[in-house]
Amino acid sequence: MQKRIFAVVFLLMAMTVASAAEDTVTDTLGTVKSAATGPAELLRGQVSGVRVSSTDGGENGLLNVNIRGLNTLRGDSQPLWIVDGAIIGSSINQNLNAFYLDGGKTINGDKLPDYSGKSYTYPIGNFGWLNPYDIESIEVLKDVSATSRYGMLGANGVVIIKTRKPSSGERNVWVNSNLGMSMAGQSGDAFGRGILTTHDIGVNGIFGTESFYNISGFLRHAGGATRNVNSNSGGLAVNLETTANEIFKFGLNSFLNFGDYVNTAGTNFIGAPSSMVLSRYPDAFEEDKLEAWLKSYDDETIDYRTVNSVWLQINFLKTLHLKLVGGADYQNHTRYLWFGNATSFGKKENGATSILNNSLLNYNFSGELTFERNFAVRHHLIASMSYDLSGNLSRTNAMCGTDFDLPYLRGKGLSSSGSLHAISKFARTYSRMGGYAFLSYDYDGIAGISGTARWDRTMRFEKEPLWMPAGNAFVDLKKLFFRNSSAVSALKLTGGYGRAGHETVLPYEYMQAWISNVPEVEAGAEPYFDGMNRLLSEEWNVGFNVGFLNDRISIALKYYDKTTEDCFRVYDFGKVLSNLWVATDNWQISQERISSLRNNGFELDADFSLIRTSKVNWTAGLNVAHNVNSVLTLDPQDKNTIDIVKGKYLSANEEGKSVGQILGNNTLPKVHGGFF
Repeated sequence: MQKRIFAVVFLLMAMTVASAAEDTVTDTLGTVKSAATGPAELLRGQVSGVRVSSTDGGENGLLNVNIRGLNTLRGDSQPLWIVDGAIIGSSINQNLNAFYLDGGKTINGDKLPDYSGKSYTYPIGNFGWLNPYDIESIEVLKDVSATSRYGMLGANGVVIIKTRKPSSGERNVWVNSNLGMSMAGQSGDAFGRGILTTHDIGVNGIFGTESFYNISGFLRHAGGATRNVNSNSGGLAVNLETTANEIFKFGLNSFLNFGDYVNTAGTNFIGAPSSMVLSRYPDAFEEDKLEAWLKSYDDETIDYRTVNSVWLQINFLKTLHLKLVGGADYQNHTRYLWFGNATSFGKKENGATSILNNSLLNYNFSGELTFERNFAVRHHLIASMSYDLSGNLSRTNAMCGTDFDLPYLRGKGLSSSGSLHAISKFARTYSRMGGYAFLSYDYDGIAGISGTARWDRTMRFEKEPLWMPAGNAFVDLKKLFFRNSSAVSALKLTGGYGRAGHETVLPYEYMQAWISNVPEVEAGAEPYFDGMNRLLSEEWNVGFNVGFLNDRISIALKYYDKTTEDCFRVYDFGKVLSNLWVATDNWQISQERISSLRNNGFELDADFSLIRTSKVNWTAGLNVAHNVNSVLTLDPQDKNTIDIVKGKYLSANEEGKSVGQILGNNTLPKVHGGFF
């Protein structure tokens, strides 16, 4: 944990608080944006039912965002992120054991060393490319009755980010510079203080009648409160939206980014030394000392990323339009790790290095035809049909080696190692298509109902589509019974039901890092086996919104009950032909396990307008959430989770209890003694 003190930007006595009805964060305080490394930090405390936490404590690490609890026993409960129409790729393929290669032989028959279990790498934050100052709003969809529209992408919730637009017709030029200090909440030789600087420059404006442009750039340096932790990043954003005529509207968004992230060994396999473990327990490992680790261990990541989206709207009539949206997110991510002779592993191997490279292309396309019209003044109808396609192409290259004659080259000097290089390459593709029909009707805003019929199909893994229905309804009691009341400004009842899914493809090569009891396959056959973790969630919810004194007091309360089928399968896409493995389209399921979970609870949001004048607006807010997570049914293979260090650390699941009950840790007997 760390505290940040800002020397240039002071906290204003004002707050923007999200209401439970909209779940939208609009223009968070500038002081928060100057400190945030991404949108996840801007959500902290802003939306009830949304929990933001560090993956494993690393200052450059990925932040976990969980909406209404954990949906799975085995990994990914992260929401779907959409920025200006582009679906953002996951960081799952960064989460690798850098020295996971467990011996074997080269193509020439030479034996390779066993490096397995030597180093674990936590994923780097997924939003270093997005300047927080460019974020205009963040909308969070929590109800499955709303996320059902996203089909097999929506079970964990949806976060929709819109970037900055000009606020007036004049040309706006801005320059922001912030200086801050980062201080550790702990004492010790591994901690200190770091400097945080951010610089933001840009110009935007409106041309013609309804067209605008935005060009901005940023530079950021973050010196961590932990020694040997820092980051440097920068990026350029270009946004254009134009109305050609009454028929055609067009928009373009493009982001380019570079990041250099230096990390200490904040997380390693439990029971293995790292600078964080050594700072807390200096006598836990006889051959490893903190100062030696700080001088002899490197973990550096070079990251290039571009996110692009484009959309076109065609207005056939005032009541009928077609909107086409396309997006692409490309990331090239290279990580260099070095264990020098001052570390026990490096001393044993005369220096050890690993280079991990991940290349990920995430793409999406959708087309939606919408009809909207008012009838007889009080009747409002919306009908739409949509088709969408999305997927990703991921490629991972890993290489490690030992025995260095020129150790001063460190991690980037792999070519100077004397050992045989352990090399692993694998690539995977994933694609899905789907569509929905949507119909909504309301009478004068007094009462309304809507329904969605959604279908999805994962082309490589399924032969038949999945159907996911949803529905919502509301009644505005204010308009029915308190239309002329000045005391009651809002009183609305809402309810909904929906189904949505989520899929994570796990190549066999790093399935062990996610799943327990992985079936063994013949050496060399790994590329023909894939794992699929599929979630299917079903939820109903009911709530009410009430406001008093012209909404000076607003309260929203919602109860939800969600059950999730958590299914994991191992697919065999290969067959043996003339003693060689070859690919086939006729896949088989070599393993299947199905468990189920439940998340239920309530969310309360309250907003209070303390001062409201033409010049001063001071608001305060409160949000509270309570979630109960439990395992309903448990497949025997899901009882134990990942055996991290060959039995020394174990967590388990049990029916009726929450996910991941910790059983024990005997890896540091000098410190922990046994169970904790």
